[in-house]
Order: sequence, then structure tokens, then C-alpha cells
Amino acid sequence: LTSSCLYKVAWSDCCCKLDEGGLGLRDLFEWNRAAILFQIWRLALPSRNSMWLLWVHSCLLRQKHFWVAKIPYKCPWILRKIFNLRNEALRFITCKVKADSTFKLWFDPWLTNMPLIQKFGEGIISVMDSRANATVNSIISNDQWSLPASNEYRALQLRSLIQVCSIHSKDC
Repeated sequence: LTSSCLYKVAWSDCCCKLDEGGLGLRDLFEWNRAAILFQIWRLALPSRNSMWLLWVHSCLLRQKHFWVAKIPYKCPWILRKIFNLRNEALRFITCKVKADSTFKLWFDPWLTNMPLIQKFGEGIISVMDSRANATVNSIISNDQWSLPASNEYRALQLRSLIQVCSIHSKDC
């Protein structure tokens, strides 16, 4: 038999499971995306338990907050990929706060699927009589939400969002 026979098969069909008629190969694009999302999760954690995390926070972010920082100009391509997937990662993140929470009030996505500074704008900090580096525990008193009184529209929106958020036994 000298005839050659070539069959064109879509990559998505090859990545199906064997029992579904595929070859059981992993989709490398999805695998890479999952690996990048894992690195986003590591960068968002408050603990910096690796040399790489320390380097990113001290050399690239330089006291800026990961979720709202602009992509640094001289940034390695993999970190550029990580920064570009932040918005997608926010879809998968839910946070639970405790009474002495260390989440950043304005810059961590602890309440909604985006940081409050992005949702309400920078003016919300002064409207709520707060500081830029405030933590969530600054608006909790005696295991209850304790927001400053303000009738400004953004403050009323924030108050209604926070009232449905429970205070838990630990941050996670």
C-alpha cells in the first residue's frame, strides 16, 4: 500500500476526551490561561511568600495595588499577560471578610467583582471620609458595618451594597 491518506481534524476535536471520540490531548491555550489565572491569584494574596512575588510587588508595582495598577512600561511579557487577564480573573473571585479584615477597602475586589475605586471613582474616598490605604476593618465596629453618614449618591449605593455583605470569622 503506497497511497498516503491525510485527514484534517480540528484541534478542538483532538482535545476531546477519548470516550468522546477525541485523542485526550490537553488544550494548551486553556492550560496556559489557567496557569496565568493561578499566578493572578498568587499575586492578589496578601502574603508574599516567594522571591518572585516580592520582586513583582517591590520592583514592578512599587506600592501600587495589583488590581488597579497600570501595566508597567518595562514589563516582562509574561507579566503583561498576567496584567491583561486581571478583569477575567475578577469573574472567579469571591471574598469573605472578617471583623479585622486586612483587605484594602478601595483597591481589593472584596465586595463586588471589581475594586470599589473602579466602581465609584476616586472621589468616593473623600465622600466616605476615608484614606486611600484604608482596610475593610476601618468600616467595621463591634462586628457591624459602620459607614460614615453621607447622602451623596455614591455613598448611598455603597451602603446598600455593604448591607447585604456578611461579616465572617476569617478572611478568605
